[in-house]
Amino acid sequence: MADGIVLTHEGFKALKTLGEMEHKACSGAKKGFSFAGHFLIKKSKSGMKQPKTGRFYIFKGKRIRASAPGEYPARRSRDLFRSLGFQIISSEDMDFGSRLDAKYPRILEKGSEGGKITRRSYLERPVEENKTKIANIIGKEIEKELKRK
Repeated sequence: MADGIVLTHEGFKALKTLGEMEHKACSGAKKGFSFAGHFLIKKSKSGMKQPKTGRFYIFKGKRIRASAPGEYPARRSRDLFRSLGFQIISSEDMDFGSRLDAKYPRILEKGSEGGKITRRSYLERPVEENKTKIANIIGKEIEKELKRK
């Protein structure tokens, strides 16, 4: 008798089934991330569309109302609004954020050093407010993939 483990035909079939299940779970997670990413963009944009309660100021000859601290940022140029996106890194990781490389989006999200500009979270806020919903979206997609033949 050889040292180690000897698998029967049924054992090989079980290993193959486990591998297929892992593949389906990963595929479902990626689909779930896609749905969750679109959901987060929608929530963030919805927050930016809400009426603002900050002070008024003049910008390029127009009277504009700013967002108050703690609100979603006001839309002035719509660049930030259009820059929202997500990228699925793997079946375990997704990035959600602004595609702008400027430091302005980071200042809005975290606030400026010295506190002149206070935080107006547009990325973390929708994630925190919808953690359960996001988990359900991803879980449902994994479940659907596992049920597929």
